[in-house]
Amino acid sequence: MAGEHGILTRRRMRWAFWAVIAACLLLHVFIFRSVLLDAPAVVHGDASVVREELVPFFNFSSQYQATDTSELTGSEEFRTTYAFWTSWVRYNAFLPFALVLMNALTALVLFWAFYRVVRHFAARTPVAGIYVSALAAFLIYLLLLYAKIAHFYTLVFGFSLFALSLSLAVEQLFFYDRLSKKNVAAVAVLAFINPAIHYHVIFYLSLGVLVALHLLFVLVFRRKDVRGRVLRNIGYAVLVSVCSLIPYLLFIHFTTPVDAALSEAPVNYWAIYYSSVPLKYLFSLDSYGHVDLYRYGVYLAPEPRVLTMIVFGLLGSLFFFPQWRALDRRRKMAIVLLFVALLVAMWMSLGYSTDVVYSFHQALGKLALLASAMHNTLGGLIDTTLSMFINVLRFPHRFEFIACYMAGILLAIVLLWIVEALQRRGWRPLVASLIVLAIVALPLTATPAYRQTFWSGDFNGFLKPYTIPPDLRHIKTILNNSTREKRLFILPSLESGREILADGTRYSFLDKYFIYYLNQPTVYTGTGADPSNKIVAYLAYRSIAYHETWWQDVLINDFGVTDILVPRNLGQRELGTTYLPSIDDKITDVLGSSQKFKPLYEGQDYLLYGADVHRNASRAVLSDMAWDAFLKQFNAHGLNDEALYFAAQLHDYRQQSGEQYVLTDNPERSFYTLYANQSGVQFAPDATLLPFTKDLLASSNFTTNMFSLTTLYSRDNSYNYTHEVVPTLASLQTAQFIGVAPHSSQKITIKATAPRDGTYRLLLHAASDADTITVTSGGQTYALHKLAADSKPKDFIDFTYYTADVHLSQGEHVLQIASGSDTILTEFISLLPQNNIPKDFAHASVAGLSLSPTDQPMLYSVRFTAQPPAGGK
Repeated sequence: MAGEHGILTRRRMRWAFWAVIAACLLLHVFIFRSVLLDAPAVVHGDASVVREELVPFFNFSSQYQATDTSELTGSEEFRTTYAFWTSWVRYNAFLPFALVLMNALTALVLFWAFYRVVRHFAARTPVAGIYVSALAAFLIYLLLLYAKIAHFYTLVFGFSLFALSLSLAVEQLFFYDRLSKKNVAAVAVLAFINPAIHYHVIFYLSLGVLVALHLLFVLVFRRKDVRGRVLRNIGYAVLVSVCSLIPYLLFIHFTTPVDAALSEAPVNYWAIYYSSVPLKYLFSLDSYGHVDLYRYGVYLAPEPRVLTMIVFGLLGSLFFFPQWRALDRRRKMAIVLLFVALLVAMWMSLGYSTDVVYSFHQALGKLALLASAMHNTLGGLIDTTLSMFINVLRFPHRFEFIACYMAGILLAIVLLWIVEALQRRGWRPLVASLIVLAIVALPLTATPAYRQTFWSGDFNGFLKPYTIPPDLRHIKTILNNSTREKRLFILPSLESGREILADGTRYSFLDKYFIYYLNQPTVYTGTGADPSNKIVAYLAYRSIAYHETWWQDVLINDFGVTDILVPRNLGQRELGTTYLPSIDDKITDVLGSSQKFKPLYEGQDYLLYGADVHRNASRAVLSDMAWDAFLKQFNAHGLNDEALYFAAQLHDYRQQSGEQYVLTDNPERSFYTLYANQSGVQFAPDATLLPFTKDLLASSNFTTNMFSLTTLYSRDNSYNYTHEVVPTLASLQTAQFIGVAPHSSQKITIKATAPRDGTYRLLLHAASDADTITVTSGGQTYALHKLAADSKPKDFIDFTYYTADVHLSQGEHVLQIASGSDTILTEFISLLPQNNIPKDFAHASVAGLSLSPTDQPMLYSVRFTAQPPAGGK
């Protein structure tokens, strides 16, 4: 009889597994049924599933590989680079089917991850263990799918792989007596292939937390196990990390330009602050996502969805079940440690939320500030590690993934115990199963946002395919048939809070959709774009906003724009932020009266303008002027046919092989700019503390996208943390700065290295109302004075140079800039040896660089020769 019972149980389990597989597939066919019905139009290229950051691509050769994509957008597609094996599902013709197939696979993997742990608690009711694992997995999965649908191929699928790797690790840590080589190999492979870099960090973090908690538990309750299980667990964690982390770091090193990624989208205090998750949202398992942005105009729902708090209500009852008292020691320990890890993950998710006394990020900030004050190798290593850790994870809500995993496992155990308790009381298995199904279904069916999204067939309109209008197809044909070199500009950018109006629907998506569809090089200015592109493109919008005409010079002579794509049927975002809301009519006016752009195609949905003139690449002009002088010059004269550059594009400027000039109202400032860039001796402020203190101002606050720069135009703007008018950042050479607010206790630290003993002119590239900035180093105090020609009183601040001649010994010097009564924004310090200081900056000639006037006012000829070694010798 026992044998027959075992055979029957295995048969039921087999059918249960097949039922879960079928349920996964049918569930996704139901959720995405409308998208599937529209799939034929997508396959034929007549429509696209596109919304927010869910942007399909159309060409594998030019858009899937990052090196080619950068030629289209001017920036690397980092997600494609390090997640190449899943991001291919964004191919336009396959995307509708990927939403079903890949997400079904995701749910199935998550179910298996939960079951791997739950089965150790379901020895007497194995079929129920399969059932409750599926229910818990579906609930957690659907909550994540709602929030992360735009990145389902990395963040949602990656979560399932993360969950499976962690479940296998939990099995080894708590349920296996011997080290399993298969387990080590499986976990290492799963960790390595995870398509989202965030999960690599939080996997090792989760593994470390569980091992540390286990060590603490043993030290308190089972000291005799220290030499046994604890040492083995530590060895296991180290072995898994070595086998997976080292190969992954090598993979990232050789495939992904991490430095460029961090410079294009760096993290700072305010980025963390505004993505911190309040405690009440954590209890409702709400996360930041694009569906809420689509519904409410913000990434997090205005109020938490309270019905999902039922999960935490059930988890709170975990220790009151009779099954808890009957568990053996290792299973009790596993539950306790998973529960504590859940609380730790929630604490980590709080960021700088104001509803807690002391958060994880505040603790990291204290440690970072303490390490920074050490001014030694150890302190620098700590700060660099913490900064890299935060920059990879980026937002506190990434830690919610850990909490979701822990909550899902514990929820499955609670549901299992409910089923067992009901069956012991005489309830039929079917009735008990329906009760736990009702518990799980309640938050999904009774919460309007979830119900409307999952029952609509197209995610409540979020995934409704956009029908590609004939205008856009015709424009694509025009551009493809043209043999001339092309570069597009989209005016206005859709990433400014504008939406396409078509077929009675509002479509909000990134400019990258147009770039990928048209498959033409385009000046991309959205989030993740090259900061210099955003800074310079903003000048064009500023010119249009003020009814000035020099925007044409910026687009043609600087960016080399040959064509402008203009979406016609636009509407401002009904919910959320719209930048420069009045710019649309001004764009229509300036294009209608433009002398340099003429209409090539005029349709009902899209317009295409082409440039009548093109820049002369053999004559490069660097604009290095104070803002008021720049406006006066360009409004009066403009720039005809030269290749125009700003300081933010100095690298490209120096690569030009033709004649080179600088247009300047201050030859001394321009000489310093050219020399500092040519010599390569530029020491940037230490940026490692930016995520940990609000007392340091980060340029990334204002360059998230091009229109974020508008906040700098009003000192009363609540997001302008400089409280100064900074009309342009085009004079930045690195497209980044770090500032310090007035009367702040925090100092800006810059480490500069003198190549030999001698007298140097310190060149501090900074912006401030102050005419003098004090720098301290090694007990010495230096007063750096603003260039006399730039010290005239103004109602805005510009970047210029503060200088002082000082004697420095050979080696590294830690320079610190403290705030006074004025805001100070700093980009770098450069060292100019005394023997390289020209007597006449208008006729300067030093090793590697010469500057001489021309017969045109304010125009100087520039010649670069062999680059001098550091120090100018």
